Amino acid sequence: KFIEDKRAEIRVVASATPVLRVMDALKHVVSYPYGCVEQTTSRLFPMYLLKQNAEIATMHLEKGQNLDGFIQSGINRLFSMQTDSGGLGFWPGARSSYAYGSVYALHFLTLVKNGRDIELPAKNMEDLQNYVRKISRDWSENSESSLYQRAYAVYVLALGGDNEALQQVQRFDTVKLPRSARFLLAAALSVNGESADRVKLYLSNTPSEPYVVTEPDGTLNSDVRSTAIELLALQQMKGDPLQMSEKADKLTAFLNASRYGTTQESAFICAAL
Repeated sequence: KFIEDKRAEIRVVASATPVLRVMDALKHVVSYPYGCVEQTTSRLFPMYLLKQNAEIATMHLEKGQNLDGFIQSGINRLFSMQTDSGGLGFWPGARSSYAYGSVYALHFLTLVKNGRDIELPAKNMEDLQNYVRKISRDWSENSESSLYQRAYAVYVLALGGDNEALQQVQRFDTVKLPRSARFLLAAALSVNGESADRVKLYLSNTPSEPYVVTEPDGTLNSDVRSTAIELLALQQMKGDPLQMSEKADKLTAFLNASRYGTTQESAFICAAL
């Protein structure tokens, strides 16, 4: 009956691009009805990386929405959450900053800054970078969660060309880190000029362990998100294609089974694939 109803429309999209496999997950994060700092960043992060696949990215925007306008509006919302400390709070008007959310937002904003196609407010960015720099220097805690957050902060700062952050990488050399955190530090070295062989040696000579604890708050860790982060890092360090393929297969199997995960998982899966 649906097929025979002349008022009905069916749209079928067929393509050789594997990007189509992330469409449900992308739709999930873009249309998510709430907008805290994590959810706002999770909307923007994969959409920005998919700009080169604009036709697919814009399929999930509301009618009349422009992709660049969507991203600019999201950036404005992120900075509306900035507190006196320079970090970003959970919501606009917050008085205290959410450490992980601030690092995550800076990750996205650093990609935008490096892309040079969207202008960012210089003072707001500088204040946010200074806040994340304080996180990277804070060794008062050594839980798996805090180690991951600190390493992630170092990676994000290094992604923006911060020399101090690069010098901090060696402070983690003898610390047993969550594996995804170690991959991020290796990627930081790679994007700042270290050869593929030296990065591979770094990974093999420094201690790490799987971090499979699911965090509903804090750094929002989960096993599938760790896999996505490791795949992102491997691409940046021009890693082993077989290893990347195995991680990509794990992520697509997750999407095939569940369509999408949390906003955090979906954003990183979309970004990695």
